[in-house]
Amino acid sequence: KFSLSSILIPALLLLLLLTLTSSSDAFSRPVSRAEAGLAQQSSLTHLNFYFHDYVQGPNPTAVRIAQAKDTDSNPGNFGALVMIDDPITEGPGNNSKMVGRAQGMY
Repeated sequence: KFSLSSILIPALLLLLLLTLTSSSDAFSRPVSRAEAGLAQQSSLTHLNFYFHDYVQGPNPTAVRIAQAKDTDSNPGNFGALVMIDDPITEGPGNNSKMVGRAQGMY
């Protein structure tokens, strides 16, 4: 058993970081070589996307698959291994256009 806060807090921090570094709601925008500080690169694209990590409900996208024996007794759920299959969308809303999936473990 893992707590919602152990997944929600890191996800919210990542979302906040992505939001603070984004100046628009566009999925992508061109970035000049000078703006990126790259002299030799011919083009660069800045991507903004959103992971939707659902840990509860009828269709969770993040499921704990292993844990250490002390995982449930520590506040950060250290030792938990979670497998994900998260939708990635253009915007932060649940109904935003899906552009891919994030699959893996954390």
